[in-house]
Amino acid sequence: TLKEAKSRHGFDVGIGGAVGDDVRRDDYTLWLERELVNHQLSGEHSFGEYGDLIVEWRAATSEANRTTPFETHVQYSNAGGAWITGGFPINDFAFGAVDDHVDSAGVDVTWNLPTEERALTLSFGGAYSKNDREAVKRVFDFVPVSGTGLPLFNQYQRIEYLLSDWNLQNDVLVLREKTANNNGESAYDASLDIRSAYLQLEGEIATNLRGSLGFRYEDAVQEVRTLDIFSGVPITGIYSAPALENDYILPALAITWNISD
Repeated sequence: TLKEAKSRHGFDVGIGGAVGDDVRRDDYTLWLERELVNHQLSGEHSFGEYGDLIVEWRAATSEANRTTPFETHVQYSNAGGAWITGGFPINDFAFGAVDDHVDSAGVDVTWNLPTEERALTLSFGGAYSKNDREAVKRVFDFVPVSGTGLPLFNQYQRIEYLLSDWNLQNDVLVLREKTANNNGESAYDASLDIRSAYLQLEGEIATNLRGSLGFRYEDAVQEVRTLDIFSGVPITGIYSAPALENDYILPALAITWNISD
C-alpha cells in the first residue's frame, strides 16, 4: 500500500495575461494498493545409462492487482492571501483497478547424441504463455447546484467542510460522474497468447571449431477490447481494433573458433 500527498503552487497565465494575475495551487492525494501472487513448479529428469537425455519442464501462474481506491485533485486560487476554491471548484475524485493474470508452461529436451568422433547435442522444446488483463477507471467531481456558482461563504471553506454532508444535503453541491466514455478509453480487457518452439543442433565440427544451427518459431495473438464503462459492452466501429496475429520463423547459425597454442 502506498499513500502519497503533494501540493503544487504557481502561476496560471492565460492568453494576454501577466505573471501574477492568476496564482493557483493544486493539491493531490493518492492511495495505491498493489498485490502480486506467483506460483511456480519445475522439474528435471534424466534418462539413459549415462543420462544422455535430459527433460526439463516448468509451469507457473501469477495474479497481479493494482487498485487506486481514492485519488483526488483539488485546485485553489489566491484571493487576497487566502486560498479559495472559487465559485466553480475544479476537483477530481478517481477510482481505478487493473487485474492481470498470467499462465505459462514450457519444456526443454537435451539429447547428447551417441556419436563417436564428435560431441553433438540436439536440443528442442516449446513454451506457452497466456496473459489476460482487465482495467477500469471512474472519475467524479463535485459541482455547484446553483448555476451561478458557490456562495462566497462556501468558497472560503476548507475542502473537508466544503464536501461535507451538510452542503450535499442542503443542495450546495452535487456529485457528478465525468468518466470519459466516448471511445472506450476508461475500460478495457485484453489478452496476449504466445506459443513458441525451437530446435538446435550444437557440437564440434573440427578441432577447435564448434558450431550451432537451429531455428525458433513463435506465434502470437494480441487482442484489446475497449468497453462501454456503464454496460460493459465492447465498443464497435472505428474505435475497435482487430486482433494482432503474427508468426515468425527465426533461423540462427553460429560458428566459434577456439584459438589454441
